[in-house]
Amino acid sequence: MLTYALITLTQISIWGTIIYVLSMTFTKLSILCLYIRVLVYDYVRLAAKIVLGIVLVSHVYVLATLLTACIPLDAFWDPSKRATAFCHPLSVYWSHAGLNIVTDFLIFLLPLTVIHKIRAPRPQKIALCIIFLLAFSVCIISLTRAVLLARDMDAVQQDVTWESATTANWNSFEINIAIICACLATLRPIVNRFFPTILSSYPSTLPDEEELSSMRGRQRPHWHEETGLSTVDLADQVATGSPKD
Repeated sequence: MLTYALITLTQISIWGTIIYVLSMTFTKLSILCLYIRVLVYDYVRLAAKIVLGIVLVSHVYVLATLLTACIPLDAFWDPSKRATAFCHPLSVYWSHAGLNIVTDFLIFLLPLTVIHKIRAPRPQKIALCIIFLLAFSVCIISLTRAVLLARDMDAVQQDVTWESATTANWNSFEINIAIICACLATLRPIVNRFFPTILSSYPSTLPDEEELSSMRGRQRPHWHEETGLSTVDLADQVATGSPKD
């Protein structure tokens, strides 16, 4: 393989990875902010805030190590400069994959702690199952991506441009499915508009005020002074797309 082809591939790889990390960072933050806004249980909201902090810290670390993959950075794609440059060992990149997998599973598991409390008819439960299956598929793709990365690292004697194409495709799958999961919660108004008999006629799936007051510690819904609504009411608005009378 020609040297210029390897240099071009490595340049695309480093900047493509940075774009991938930024995309996953903002997608995960979007999902966690939705959790904090909609979920009415204090302990779940606190857990979501903790996970949000973990995502921020871990992804800042990942971006920092990518931007300093080699010092100077052009030594990352120019082998002639690596003799005098500092480059991170492979263990750093394995830590990137590990952090991505851990945060994916944390985000997937958070709402499962309250899912058994949801009262919903069968169509809504089916919709929830589809959402969680999509979310779980992101976790599986993260694991698959880690396996493919290990294969790519062992493919030194093979055509790296060919071997890395599959990994790049899985990266795209992971980002796109994660974005779909982040947007699904806002699609209920569209479903209600075009398929009004599926969801709009059913009651809210959120716990009522009496159930909340019976929770451990007698936690009450948060009241928002700007709107005069409780977190339960605001969550209903987010879910239905219409203001509550």
